[in-house]
Amino acid sequence: MSANTSRKLAQQIWSIANDLRGNMDASKFKDYILGVIFYRYLSTHTEKYMNDVLKNDGITYREALSSPDVDPEFVQEVRAWALENLGYVIEPDMLFDSLVEQIRNKTFTVETFERAVTQLTGSTIGRKSEVAFSNLFDAMDLRDSDLGKEVSDRTDLISKVILKIHDTPFASASEAGDVLGTAYMYLIGLFQSNAGKKGGEFFTPTPVSTLLAQLTTIGLTEVGNVSDGCAGSGSLLLEVARHLRHGKVSHYYAQEKNGATFNLLRMNLIMHGIDYQRFTVFNDDTLIHDNFYENGKPVLFDVQVENPPYSAQNTASDEAYLDDPRYRAAGCLAPSTKADLAFVESIVYHMADDGRAAILLPHGALFRGGTELEIRKYLIERLNVVDAIIGLPANMFHGTGIPVCVLLLKKNRNGHSGNILFVDAAGCFVKEGKNNTLRACDIKRIVDCVRNRADIPCFSRKVALSEIQENGYNLNIPRYVEAPDTAEPWDVYSLIEGGLPDAEVAALRPYFDAFPGLKEELFEHRGHAYGLRGDARHIVWDNEAVKSYVNGYDGIVSSLKTSATRALIDGMDSVTEDTEDVLANELFDDLEDVSFVDRYDAYQRLDDAWQEIASDVDVIKTEGIGSVRVYEPNMVLKKKQKSKELVEEQDGWIGRIIPLELVQETYLAEDLKELKELNASCETAQTELDEALEALTDEDKQFEFDGNGIWDTDEDKGEDKLNVKGLNAVVKGLNRSYGRLDGFDEDSTEYRIVTLHQARASLSTAKRNRTKALKLIEPKTMSVMDGLSDDECVRLLERKWIDPYINGIAPLARNAVDELVRKVESLQDKYAVTGMEEANEISALETELSNTLGKLHGSETDEAGCAMWADFLRGE
Repeated sequence: MSANTSRKLAQQIWSIANDLRGNMDASKFKDYILGVIFYRYLSTHTEKYMNDVLKNDGITYREALSSPDVDPEFVQEVRAWALENLGYVIEPDMLFDSLVEQIRNKTFTVETFERAVTQLTGSTIGRKSEVAFSNLFDAMDLRDSDLGKEVSDRTDLISKVILKIHDTPFASASEAGDVLGTAYMYLIGLFQSNAGKKGGEFFTPTPVSTLLAQLTTIGLTEVGNVSDGCAGSGSLLLEVARHLRHGKVSHYYAQEKNGATFNLLRMNLIMHGIDYQRFTVFNDDTLIHDNFYENGKPVLFDVQVENPPYSAQNTASDEAYLDDPRYRAAGCLAPSTKADLAFVESIVYHMADDGRAAILLPHGALFRGGTELEIRKYLIERLNVVDAIIGLPANMFHGTGIPVCVLLLKKNRNGHSGNILFVDAAGCFVKEGKNNTLRACDIKRIVDCVRNRADIPCFSRKVALSEIQENGYNLNIPRYVEAPDTAEPWDVYSLIEGGLPDAEVAALRPYFDAFPGLKEELFEHRGHAYGLRGDARHIVWDNEAVKSYVNGYDGIVSSLKTSATRALIDGMDSVTEDTEDVLANELFDDLEDVSFVDRYDAYQRLDDAWQEIASDVDVIKTEGIGSVRVYEPNMVLKKKQKSKELVEEQDGWIGRIIPLELVQETYLAEDLKELKELNASCETAQTELDEALEALTDEDKQFEFDGNGIWDTDEDKGEDKLNVKGLNAVVKGLNRSYGRLDGFDEDSTEYRIVTLHQARASLSTAKRNRTKALKLIEPKTMSVMDGLSDDECVRLLERKWIDPYINGIAPLARNAVDELVRKVESLQDKYAVTGMEEANEISALETELSNTLGKLHGSETDEAGCAMWADFLRGE
């Protein structure tokens, strides 16, 4: 989804939520918003698909079903085609655009929309598509009194929702598919306390879905089928298809217990272009009802992904379930209070001969005893299907902060049947809002480790099954992957006598191996320790090997820039999702032998740039290079002062693809420089105003002059704010009374009030000047964009796409050298003051204090006490 579409969608959802907020609980918002989005998709897809089908007949879908001149038999053929291939029929007067037109003509009622939905689902009754569409819109209750007590109230509210969804552009089919999941994600984020608390059970964050999908599709280009027994909104299933090189999944299977979420699952599959004949879904409890059977035999799956509720009640804990073939083989059932491994057993039962699966589990499932121990023993000793265990960061999910792990299962271990790979990726995350999230580089680091089954100190380790048996089938990751030693070493000898200890200098050996001669240039050996020969920064950066290292890296970066330009700019028409993989492989190959540069860190720079590139390429392929010249109003939601109502207003302009500031940097540098200086002036003035407000005392806020005060405090209304009108009147009165405003004492109330008034005036002036500059630069920018040649458009794309990637990786080698300098300087500071020097300083201070005590006079008792204290300081 393009950044513009994503931004617009977020704004519209927030606006709709604001309309609904006073009527219903936040957890209900999603039912109406997602229902309308889905209906719009079905309507738009129907028209597009059927118009393509009818193109050779010279007639549109609307005309075919509504024109009185059309042969009735042909009408029936059109309906039959739609029912067979789409699975449903939408009448022309019920198409989404028709409903919008009725709203604008004031002929629409909520009952019209209810009839439209009923007709759509009714058209599927008795057909193969009924299971895909039955009760699909039930959660969107158009008669709910929360939507409005009267029909007119409900009509007004649902009309607002329909119009705002209509105003959200879905530029391509791929965008339409992403809209439902993106909208759902926004809703969970906006209303986490309500919708999110409930929704967190069936929503897997996209980075986690991506990780599971990539782990289960290593080496695959297409699969016959994929399944999720706790499917939620279907994000995991869809992510698997996204990460297959050919993107092909012949059939999707899913089961979801929650009825409302089951509807969302079906909506999501359909909106991602998955034909109703290509998915089989059930609204049921996976643990007690195994619906994955066809012709009396269990369906065996190529790929399974699952994020079940963690440590949930095991609904299949009754002994009768030992007759269920999924649980029978282990000879015991998962505990009644912990269903985690019951989900695993169900997955294993349905694995194809070369099947693989990834399931998210709480860490407790790895080491708890009782029947869970017996099930782990069964999975490892008898089936040998546990291929890898990956620990993830804590606080990654809405609704729970516990850390989870990925249990990766494989039926065919491909030569790795003698071991299990353990990966501790708990530190692979970045903070994003209240939650932690995996970055693209974290996902790639984990997937590459699993693909290569690499032993990486403090990160991953292949563990022989014999060792796991010796540990009683305890799979707790810290047992097998040693945590890094973060304790800082301290050398007692160097603390006392000074110098840099041999062991801590030796810890820098990787740098000295890479940069010959640097150790000798930096340090001289002084008996039991080392001494620094001079300024560490100058010595390091003057080293010839360091210079060669940096120059060599610069050459690699230059080569990568040439390759990226060739692939993305010269070959723009051929850019696909695979292009990022090609660039990533080249990046990893070129940096393989470059010491101290983390290739995954560099990859993150590429992926950050790629997110913009992929979105832009989709637009350009659809609209052409001219889309680079397009700019549009930047519509934002603002709250009205009095009514507090959110309204959409224009706040400047934004480029369809190219940010206006990039155009200004390229063609209007002087104007942009002036604007940035004015922005800086505004920031400075705002800081001065904040400081002036902070300086006011409670006494200042109570100050009055000629009956005018500067501060409003009303505890009943919760008001505690500056009275601007009063401030102006007070300053005016002070000026009239004293004849000037610059003679007050700096500690006086009058001085602080005048300073506050001047700060407000300065900010107002700065903002006015900035507004003037904006009004001048905006039309200039638009004029430049209107006049861009195709070649100039391409050059701007090069700056937007290539520069962020290259500028991101360019300093990495220099950063590595600076890190060495920092380590040396830190080591020097650590032992800069010796214990002997500190002891001598203390001794001198004690002598000085002792002498001072001897000079003090007072009562006989006081002088005796001072003498005793002096003797103590002298050690007597």
